[in-house]
Amino acid sequence: GHPGLQDGLPATDSMHFSRRRVIPLRDDDEIQPFSEVEAESHARYENFVENVDEASLAPIQQEWIDNACAMTNMEAFPAIPEEDLNEMVDDMLVEMNDMYVHSVKSSIAEYVLLNPKERERLQILITPRESALERRLEFAFGDCLMRGVNMPPESWGRSVTLARDIMSQSLFTVNACALELQHTWMAFEHALLLDIRLDGSHRASELDRYKVAQVDHAESVRNTLRKKWYPAVVRTFLRPETDEGLEELVYAKQQLFKTIGVMMTRQLRGLVEATSSGLAEFFEMFSPIEPNDVAAALQGKNDSKIMPAFYVKLVVSGSHIRIVPGLEELEASISSMLDHAAGSCEGFPPLDTSALPAYSPFSDSDDLPTDGQVSEEQILLDSMSISTQLFEACDGSNGLKVVKTEEDSIVSTKERVRAVLAANMDGPRKVVERYDRFVHDTMNLLSIDPYKMGEEYKQANHPLELYQDDIEKFRKAAEDVLEVSVNDVNMGLFVVQTEPVKRGIAAKAVQMAEILLAQILAQNVEEMNEIQMRFEAMNSRAMEKPKESHEMKALKVFLEQCPKEQGQLHAKILSVARRMNFLHDLGKEVPDDDMLLNTKTYMWPDKVQPTIDVAMERIVSQEERMEDGLRSRQKKFEDDLLLATETLSSFKNNGEPDKVTAYVAAAAKLRADLELLNEELLMINEQEDIFGWNPTVNPQVEQSLKGLEPFETLFKAVDDCFNSIQGWIHGPITDLNPETVENDVDTMFRVSYKMTKSYA
Repeated sequence: GHPGLQDGLPATDSMHFSRRRVIPLRDDDEIQPFSEVEAESHARYENFVENVDEASLAPIQQEWIDNACAMTNMEAFPAIPEEDLNEMVDDMLVEMNDMYVHSVKSSIAEYVLLNPKERERLQILITPRESALERRLEFAFGDCLMRGVNMPPESWGRSVTLARDIMSQSLFTVNACALELQHTWMAFEHALLLDIRLDGSHRASELDRYKVAQVDHAESVRNTLRKKWYPAVVRTFLRPETDEGLEELVYAKQQLFKTIGVMMTRQLRGLVEATSSGLAEFFEMFSPIEPNDVAAALQGKNDSKIMPAFYVKLVVSGSHIRIVPGLEELEASISSMLDHAAGSCEGFPPLDTSALPAYSPFSDSDDLPTDGQVSEEQILLDSMSISTQLFEACDGSNGLKVVKTEEDSIVSTKERVRAVLAANMDGPRKVVERYDRFVHDTMNLLSIDPYKMGEEYKQANHPLELYQDDIEKFRKAAEDVLEVSVNDVNMGLFVVQTEPVKRGIAAKAVQMAEILLAQILAQNVEEMNEIQMRFEAMNSRAMEKPKESHEMKALKVFLEQCPKEQGQLHAKILSVARRMNFLHDLGKEVPDDDMLLNTKTYMWPDKVQPTIDVAMERIVSQEERMEDGLRSRQKKFEDDLLLATETLSSFKNNGEPDKVTAYVAAAAKLRADLELLNEELLMINEQEDIFGWNPTVNPQVEQSLKGLEPFETLFKAVDDCFNSIQGWIHGPITDLNPETVENDVDTMFRVSYKMTKSYA
């Protein structure tokens, strides 16, 4: 049913259909002129309209074409082939365009003819429209239309009668049940599927909460339609009003219920279209902020005529500042929200006569209706039960096809909303630009790698003054960022919440300052550990008790160098104290363990000095004792060397051959004694060197060893000769080897000859 067919219904509470109408004749070629003057005026008018230049006319708007196509509801005619439907729509659009062009031309002509001079010049005394308005007629449908010269022509009268017959037989949107459904729908037609407030009573909300609230609202409206509207529709057919056309409706109930399904679909579709249109209107209420108003908005001094709808946050993400939610997320959420709202009208089942009880005149039941009066309570319970049954049986494929999310009306709404979002997003971007400038002017704060900068500072070994300058800059940035803007900046559609970005930038600035302070503290702890370790090593070394002279001498050298080491450590302690004062002045909290370490560091100089003094006294005393021992050792060495020299001199008197074996042993013992004396001399020289004495030089040891060699050779040669002769004379002759004996004799002769020459 076309909504235009309802035009002209009297606005009464009963909403009963009135058959009495006041109908003006159409200004078309069915108008019969009364005179030649009227006929000539009509002809001149039509000629004037046709000669209006079409190039000067505005083309028909695409939105009107889309609306006309949407109202065709081609899905309601599945039996008609698609190509036939498309041809019918094309013909309709051609006719629609022709009617549009003719109506625009007629409007131009009517406007021109408002000027009496132009009307007189064109000789158009009366137009067809003016002739039609003079032939107004009040009549009742079904009456004879041939009643005089002012009656419509016979052909037009037959058309009215035929239309009446067709409408009464086939057009099921003009009947008591349909009108009752229309009356029922009036209680629900303003319940939009989304909570859209065009009166400015909305409040700003976060996107997620807004989406959840709108989805809940859509579900609430759907539940209302399901639990109230649909049962009310069912009740219309449980006990309809009895009138003269009820039997005809019952007879054609299948066609009637199909028409009612189309009508219900149009009602639900109208709800979706009203929601889409309202959503677009709601968003288009918000205008982007003017560039000249940005500065005032940042300080919270701009006047917002309309409360913004959404909160967006500025957050720090790495080295950048982001708007959350972003444009894409906003578009996707609003789009999905609208799709859900449209989808909430899906799944409504068409009415099914088989589900109606026997007392309904439209029921398919073969049972005869009871004669008893059905109570209102029973009708209410049955309508609820039937609604539940139909909804449970509806699986989506057999429900009313209300709307598709890709239809132009929804797509157009999304585009309008997207345009508003894109335009209003310039406001938050300008706030981002303001914070970006602040960050850039503050050492490009967000781009700094804190740990890399810390390492660079550490390697560069910056003075404390530079550390303090940078730390104070970072701390000042953490305070100044709070003054860049107010926390909530109204920017048209959005309230820009800047507190997160302030916290992010301030946290980064504080982090940088803390890293530098922690680096100073770490350097201090490292140096205090080094100081303590060196003092502990110094104390431990001073407490050693050496047994050897070289160990004693090394310890003495160490103790003598301790004042220099203590001076270096004292300088380090002063550096530690400066850093601790630096940290204290800048309010850096030092952990308890580090404070304990600092206290111990300050105590070490007084703790280690007595140990060094006692160790020095002990070493000096031990050195004196060791020097006395060295002198005694030198005296013993000289005595032992004198005895060895005298023994060597006594070898000149050894001339008895039968004692040669004892001579060989005495020579071997003397050699061993001399070698020991030589080693003793080296050790004495080493100790003398340790004590800084001139080394003892006594070549007599070497001379004695050299003087011993001839005696050893002689004694050994005689002993070997004596032993060989004894073996040759007294041993078995079979053991003798002539060649070996001959070689031994030759060797003995050569040695004897050399000895003779040496001692001659």
